[in-house]
Amino acid sequence: MFYYNPMWQLIGKKGNAQGSYYSENDQQSKSMYWYSFDEVLLRPPLIDRFEWTYFDYITEINKMSFMKNGKIDKKKYSDHLPLKFEIMEE
Repeated sequence: MFYYNPMWQLIGKKGNAQGSYYSENDQQSKSMYWYSFDEVLLRPPLIDRFEWTYFDYITEINKMSFMKNGKIDKKKYSDHLPLKFEIMEE
């Protein structure tokens, strides 16, 4: 009956992107800079069909990086990184 949120698998994963959104403007002394605002929610019947191999943040396309100095390049692209995922057919 409940939805499953696989985003915890990406948080803290090695790589440049530790979330889908990066902000330095609203920080307090112990805050994180990365946030996971963009998410995938699955109904229980789809969990077994979720393809974990392809699940990730998209940080570049055709060697064109959406990141600059470990942050999202908001001026050239967007303030959020897109997500990629696949659900296999039955």
